[in-house]
Amino acid sequence: WIEVDRRHPNNPDVAFYLARTYEALEQKEESTKYYQRVLDLSRNPEAAKRNAFIIGQAKAKIVGNQ
Repeated sequence: WIEVDRRHPNNPDVAFYLARTYEALEQKEESTKYYQRVLDLSRNPEAAKRNAFIIGQAKAKIVGNQ
């Protein structure tokens, strides 16, 4: 996922799955960073519509980690 992220740094799906990977590795700080990036990359309304599921998941993870 790191290499995919290098090639597609503005793709919220890539950031989401990278966050999940870090979460599975129990690297909470890195995981939270990438969940936040999902939210940052999905700020415009069109992106938000396309990424509604992962945005909801990212928000839940960030709130749960606070």
